[in-house]
Amino acid sequence: MGRRLGKSLMLLTGFVLVVAACSDDTAETTTTTPIPVETTTTLPVETTTSTTTTTLPPGGPPLIAEGDRNETVAAFQWLLVCGGHGTLTPDGNFGPTTGTVLTSALAALGFTAPDEDAFAALSRDCADDRPITFEGDDPLIVVGNAAPGDPEIYTIPLEFDTALIVAVAPLDGVSLTLLDAADTPLEPQADTPNTWSIATTGAFSLVVTADLVPTTFTMTIEVGEDAEGVADWLITTTGITYKDTPKLAIGGASPGIIDKIFEYLGHGVRGGEEFDTGWDSPSQPDVRGISIEGFRFLFFGPEPGHLARIRVLAPTTDADGNPRPAFYVTTPEGIGPGHTKAELLTIYPGVTSGKNSDGEYFYRLTNSRGELCFYFGTTQPTDTSPILELSTMCRA
Repeated sequence: MGRRLGKSLMLLTGFVLVVAACSDDTAETTTTTPIPVETTTTLPVETTTSTTTTTLPPGGPPLIAEGDRNETVAAFQWLLVCGGHGTLTPDGNFGPTTGTVLTSALAALGFTAPDEDAFAALSRDCADDRPITFEGDDPLIVVGNAAPGDPEIYTIPLEFDTALIVAVAPLDGVSLTLLDAADTPLEPQADTPNTWSIATTGAFSLVVTADLVPTTFTMTIEVGEDAEGVADWLITTTGITYKDTPKLAIGGASPGIIDKIFEYLGHGVRGGEEFDTGWDSPSQPDVRGISIEGFRFLFFGPEPGHLARIRVLAPTTDADGNPRPAFYVTTPEGIGPGHTKAELLTIYPGVTSGKNSDGEYFYRLTNSRGELCFYFGTTQPTDTSPILELSTMCRA
């Protein structure tokens, strides 16, 4: 269907397959007949279980009928909108509006029923990538049809330090490829087919290719924790990843986080510029600040307490007095104190610049996970100026 691979960054918001439209479809629930596997719908409506058959012969029975509510209906609705046949919401609910649009589209394409051939023709008639998003941790079920030379492409927003896990049926006849934002294929995990480790946050393309003939397929897609891991210690827009433990996230409870920080660094607060205010400051009894090895943590608490902000300067030495390596702490994309303004803008072209009330020049990065600020001091930075500080909260 002449697909393109370019796309814009999509944030992790929402659950439904995205097409802005309107629908007056009914909410009656029935069970459909034609798709290959037995699955339970995950659409945000009353659920039903549908059993269908893949790769039907020409003129086979309809894949959907009025009253059905499932992922196959959602796929038809998306394709009808994509092909310019009408205005629908791809909610998986086959009501009167969907029936009217579908009947008109089938007539225009030379079909009388929404069978396998009609589904394939609608897929060839659509030239857009299909965006999908998630809500919570529930897997998402997606139905599509791919043909040799005309793959189905789905854009999926993913976050670093996660794993994309896809189960597809039928197992034979189709193959999956995951592309990053630069359309570079990613290698799946060695021992887990159709599972990919995600090392950067961004928009990815899941490409479904038919090997020999047009094939209808069903995918169950989910995002989980990356079992392989991508780094020991990364600062993100919501916190820090500590080895294989849960993230030391903004908003995370203070108990345990402080111990993990000390455990990772190999020691508690030492003398010199390092400090720990504790929870007994007369002026701020519910605030605790810790400065250790170039990290500055701000906690609100004490019970239950939570981590409010992380600032990172150049880390100094470990417990044995050995210097920490350069770029010991970075963003998931590899930018941290010591990198230059030019390197920052290359990796994050969408950052915005500013100057706070203390005269500090900074660049702000915001996305669905929160914000990061990169500080350059009180002198207007040039392309070669180094980043002096990374912070999960911008100072006004």
